[in-house]
Amino acid sequence: MPAACALPNKALDSIKTQAQDGTVDSAFTVADVVRVLRALEGRAGGLTADAVRYYARTGMVPPSARLAGLRGARVYTQTDLALLRLVCRLRRQGLHERALWGLLVYRGDEVRAQLSEGTGEIRVDDAAQLAVGPRGASASSPVYVSVAALLHGLAEACGRYRVARPALWTGSQWRSAALVAHQVRG
Repeated sequence: MPAACALPNKALDSIKTQAQDGTVDSAFTVADVVRVLRALEGRAGGLTADAVRYYARTGMVPPSARLAGLRGARVYTQTDLALLRLVCRLRRQGLHERALWGLLVYRGDEVRAQLSEGTGEIRVDDAAQLAVGPRGASASSPVYVSVAALLHGLAEACGRYRVARPALWTGSQWRSAALVAHQVRG
Protein backbone atom coordinates (compact mmCIF):
# COMPACT_ATOMS: atom_id res chain seq x y z
CA MET A 1 0.00 0.00 0.00
CA PRO A 2 1.41 3.42 -0.86
CA ALA A 3 2.54 5.57 2.05
CA ALA A 4 0.08 8.34 1.11
CA CYS A 5 -2.79 5.99 1.95
CA ALA A 6 -1.76 5.19 5.50
CA LEU A 7 -4.55 5.34 8.03
CA PRO A 8 -4.37 7.53 11.12
CA ASN A 9 -3.31 5.57 14.21
CA LYS A 10 -6.70 6.26 15.82
CA ALA A 11 -8.56 4.50 12.98
CA LEU A 12 -6.16 1.56 13.02
CA ASP A 13 -6.48 1.24 16.82
CA SER A 14 -10.27 1.27 16.46
CA ILE A 15 -10.14 -1.54 13.89
CA LYS A 16 -7.80 -3.58 16.10
CA THR A 17 -10.13 -3.14 19.08
CA GLN A 18 -13.13 -4.23 17.02
CA ALA A 19 -11.19 -7.26 15.79
CA GLN A 20 -10.38 -8.29 19.35
CA ASP A 21 -13.99 -7.79 20.44
CA GLY A 22 -15.32 -9.65 17.40
CA THR A 23 -17.49 -6.66 16.46
CA VAL A 24 -15.90 -5.68 13.18
CA ASP A 25 -18.34 -3.77 11.03
CA SER A 26 -16.26 -3.12 8.00
CA ALA A 27 -16.46 -3.00 4.24
CA PHE A 28 -14.95 -5.49 1.83
CA THR A 29 -14.30 -5.40 -1.90
CA VAL A 30 -14.66 -8.46 -4.14
CA ALA A 31 -10.97 -9.34 -3.71
CA ASP A 32 -11.31 -9.03 0.08
CA VAL A 33 -14.40 -11.27 0.07
CA VAL A 34 -12.57 -13.98 -1.87
CA ARG A 35 -9.58 -13.89 0.51
CA VAL A 36 -11.71 -14.05 3.66
CA LEU A 37 -13.87 -16.91 2.32
CA ARG A 38 -10.81 -18.87 1.22
CA ALA A 39 -9.31 -18.43 4.69
CA LEU A 40 -12.52 -19.79 6.24
CA GLU A 41 -13.59 -22.43 3.74
CA GLY A 42 -10.29 -23.43 2.16
CA ARG A 43 -9.34 -22.93 -1.46
CA ALA A 44 -11.75 -25.52 -2.83
CA GLY A 45 -14.64 -24.38 -0.63
CA GLY A 46 -14.34 -20.67 -1.34
CA LEU A 47 -15.54 -18.62 -4.27
CA THR A 48 -13.64 -16.95 -7.08
CA ALA A 49 -13.90 -13.24 -7.81
CA ASP A 50 -15.85 -14.07 -10.98
CA ALA A 51 -18.35 -16.12 -8.95
CA VAL A 52 -18.87 -13.26 -6.47
CA ARG A 53 -19.47 -10.86 -9.39
CA TYR A 54 -21.85 -13.39 -10.98
CA TYR A 55 -23.92 -13.61 -7.78
CA ALA A 56 -24.05 -9.80 -7.67
CA ARG A 57 -24.99 -9.51 -11.36
CA THR A 58 -27.84 -12.07 -11.08
CA GLY A 59 -29.25 -10.44 -7.95
CA MET A 60 -28.56 -13.45 -5.73
CA VAL A 61 -26.11 -11.67 -3.40
CA PRO A 62 -25.99 -8.02 -4.41
CA PRO A 63 -23.35 -5.84 -2.74
CA SER A 64 -24.53 -3.57 0.05
CA ALA A 65 -23.28 -0.57 -1.91
CA ARG A 66 -21.24 0.56 -4.87
CA LEU A 67 -18.71 3.31 -4.46
CA ALA A 68 -19.15 6.42 -6.56
CA GLY A 69 -16.58 6.91 -9.25
CA LEU A 70 -15.44 5.56 -12.56
CA ARG A 71 -15.24 1.91 -11.55
CA GLY A 72 -17.99 1.77 -8.93
CA ALA A 73 -16.33 -0.85 -6.74
CA ARG A 74 -18.73 -3.29 -5.07
CA VAL A 75 -18.75 -3.02 -1.28
CA TYR A 76 -19.79 -5.99 0.85
CA THR A 77 -20.54 -6.07 4.57
CA GLN A 78 -20.07 -8.90 7.04
CA THR A 79 -23.70 -9.99 6.52
CA ASP A 80 -23.00 -10.24 2.78
CA LEU A 81 -19.98 -12.42 3.57
CA ALA A 82 -22.18 -14.69 5.70
CA LEU A 83 -24.61 -14.98 2.79
CA LEU A 84 -21.77 -15.85 0.40
CA ARG A 85 -20.52 -18.40 2.91
CA LEU A 86 -24.02 -19.91 2.84
CA VAL A 87 -23.71 -20.15 -0.94
CA CYS A 88 -20.39 -22.00 -0.54
CA ARG A 89 -21.93 -24.46 1.93
CA LEU A 90 -25.03 -25.14 -0.16
CA ARG A 91 -22.98 -25.66 -3.30
CA ARG A 92 -20.78 -28.13 -1.41
CA GLN A 93 -23.91 -29.97 -0.32
CA GLY A 94 -24.83 -30.31 -3.99
CA LEU A 95 -27.66 -27.77 -4.23
CA HIS A 96 -28.29 -26.82 -7.85
CA GLU A 97 -27.64 -23.25 -9.04
CA ARG A 98 -31.34 -22.68 -9.80
CA ALA A 99 -32.30 -23.78 -6.30
CA LEU A 100 -29.77 -21.30 -4.89
CA TRP A 101 -31.20 -18.58 -7.09
CA GLY A 102 -34.73 -19.34 -5.85
CA LEU A 103 -33.63 -19.26 -2.23
CA LEU A 104 -31.60 -16.04 -2.46
CA VAL A 105 -33.93 -14.09 -4.73
CA TYR A 106 -37.30 -15.07 -3.27
CA ARG A 107 -36.29 -15.59 0.37
CA GLY A 108 -33.19 -13.40 0.50
CA ASP A 109 -34.60 -10.90 3.00
CA GLU A 110 -35.73 -13.71 5.30
CA VAL A 111 -32.30 -15.37 5.10
CA ARG A 112 -30.53 -12.05 5.79
CA ALA A 113 -32.78 -11.51 8.83
CA GLN A 114 -31.88 -14.98 10.15
CA LEU A 115 -28.19 -14.22 9.65
CA SER A 116 -28.57 -10.90 11.49
CA GLU A 117 -30.27 -12.65 14.42
CA GLY A 118 -27.52 -15.27 14.49
CA THR A 119 -29.71 -18.18 15.57
CA GLY A 120 -31.67 -21.05 14.08
CA GLU A 121 -31.29 -22.98 10.86
CA ILE A 122 -31.85 -22.04 7.27
CA ARG A 123 -34.12 -24.64 5.72
CA VAL A 124 -34.26 -25.06 1.97
CA ASP A 125 -37.37 -27.08 1.25
CA ASP A 126 -39.56 -25.19 -1.21
CA ALA A 127 -40.84 -27.55 -3.88
CA ALA A 128 -39.63 -25.28 -6.68
CA GLN A 129 -36.15 -25.11 -5.18
CA LEU A 130 -35.82 -28.83 -4.53
CA ALA A 131 -37.29 -29.85 -7.88
CA VAL A 132 -33.88 -29.27 -9.46
CA GLY A 133 -31.70 -30.48 -6.85
CA PRO A 134 -29.58 -31.43 -4.36
CA ARG A 135 -27.90 -33.99 -6.57
CA GLY A 136 -28.75 -37.51 -5.48
CA ALA A 137 -31.44 -36.44 -3.01
CA SER A 138 -35.16 -36.95 -3.34
CA ALA A 139 -37.32 -33.89 -3.89
CA SER A 140 -38.85 -34.29 -0.44
CA SER A 141 -35.67 -34.07 1.64
CA PRO A 142 -34.93 -30.54 2.88
CA VAL A 143 -31.42 -29.15 3.23
CA TYR A 144 -30.50 -27.50 6.54
CA VAL A 145 -27.66 -25.11 7.32
CA SER A 146 -26.99 -23.92 10.84
CA VAL A 147 -26.76 -20.13 11.14
CA ALA A 148 -24.37 -20.49 14.08
CA ALA A 149 -22.06 -22.65 11.96
CA LEU A 150 -22.10 -20.02 9.18
CA LEU A 151 -21.24 -17.20 11.58
CA HIS A 152 -18.68 -19.21 13.54
CA GLY A 153 -15.27 -17.62 13.03
CA LEU A 154 -16.54 -15.08 10.48
CA ALA A 155 -16.20 -11.98 12.70
CA GLU A 156 -12.77 -13.10 13.85
CA ALA A 157 -11.60 -13.79 10.29
CA CYS A 158 -12.95 -10.43 9.11
CA GLY A 159 -11.22 -8.69 12.00
CA ARG A 160 -7.87 -10.38 11.37
CA TYR A 161 -8.13 -9.54 7.68
CA ARG A 162 -9.05 -5.89 8.31
CA VAL A 163 -6.19 -5.45 10.80
CA ALA A 164 -3.76 -6.85 8.25
CA ARG A 165 -5.27 -4.76 5.43
CA PRO A 166 -6.95 -1.62 6.85
CA ALA A 167 -7.55 -0.02 3.44
CA LEU A 168 -9.55 -1.00 0.35
CA TRP A 169 -8.38 -0.80 -3.24
CA THR A 170 -11.44 0.55 -5.01
CA GLY A 171 -10.10 0.22 -8.52
CA SER A 172 -8.75 3.74 -8.65
CA GLN A 173 -7.48 4.58 -5.16
CA TRP A 174 -6.94 3.27 -1.64
CA ARG A 175 -9.64 4.13 0.90
CA SER A 176 -10.00 3.49 4.60
CA ALA A 177 -12.21 0.42 5.11
CA ALA A 178 -13.67 1.97 8.26
CA LEU A 179 -14.61 5.15 6.36
CA VAL A 180 -16.20 3.17 3.52
CA ALA A 181 -18.16 1.05 6.04
CA HIS A 182 -19.41 4.26 7.67
CA GLN A 183 -20.54 5.59 4.26
CA VAL A 184 -22.33 2.31 3.47
CA ARG A 185 -24.21 2.35 6.81
CA GLY A 186 -24.81 6.02 6.64
